[in-house]
Amino acid sequence: WVRGEPVWAIRPETLAEVQGNSLNYLFINPGLHALGVELVPSPAYHPINEALFNAVNAWSLMFLPVLLRDRRSDGTPKVACWAMQQFLTNAVLMPF
Repeated sequence: WVRGEPVWAIRPETLAEVQGNSLNYLFINPGLHALGVELVPSPAYHPINEALFNAVNAWSLMFLPVLLRDRRSDGTPKVACWAMQQFLTNAVLMPF
């Protein structure tokens, strides 16, 4: 078994961490802060959590062209599947 919270019992603190890490998506917001541009406050979380969060999202982003070129899965909602992968993966994986 994998330790962590089950999907149906994710705590509000975990969702708040996911939302905060989403603000730091691909480190764009912290990079803007380093340049002196502060559009949205950038919450600080554990660097490893942020790195894993960004690695999963970057992998999902790079996977889109592969998914779209696959002809065996014609007729399936590819962009919807990719959007779920992109935006919901970390909500499920973050508790671990």
